[in-house]
Amino acid sequence: HNYIGAPGSGKSTKAAEQYSLLKKSGASVEIVNEYAKSWAYEKKKIGKFDQYYFLGKQLRYISRLDGEVENIITDSPVILSYIYENFYFKTEHCLPIVEYYLRETNHRSKYYLLKIDKDTYKQEGRYQTFEEALENE
Repeated sequence: HNYIGAPGSGKSTKAAEQYSLLKKSGASVEIVNEYAKSWAYEKKKIGKFDQYYFLGKQLRYISRLDGEVENIITDSPVILSYIYENFYFKTEHCLPIVEYYLRETNHRSKYYLLKIDKDTYKQEGRYQTFEEALENE
C-alpha cells in the first residue's frame, strides 16, 4: 500500500491506520515511514541533490522487507522521490532509478492518492505552509 499526495495530505496518518488494521488482523505487515520528515523536524534545508539520498534511504528500507513480509505500507513510495524532485527542482534525475526499481521488482502495489484538507493540515514536521503544499497537489 503506497500513499501519494502533497505534503500534509494525510499520507502518514493513512499509512499508520492501515498498518494498525492489518497488524491487528494478524497479517504479515511492516511500515516504512518517510525518511525526509526527520529532516523537517531538524529544520535541515533540503538541497538539490538530497532527493537522491532520500530515494536511496526509501529504497533500502523497502527492499530490506521484500520477501520478508506480505504487506509493506509506506507514506513515501519510491515514485514520490521523482514527483518531489520534479516539483521542487524541475529535474528528473531520480526517474531512471524509480523506473528501474518498478520494472525489476514484482510488487503488486496499490497506490492511493490523497488530497489536502485545510481543516486537518498541520504545519509541524513540514517545510511547507498550507498554501505552498496546495501548489504541490
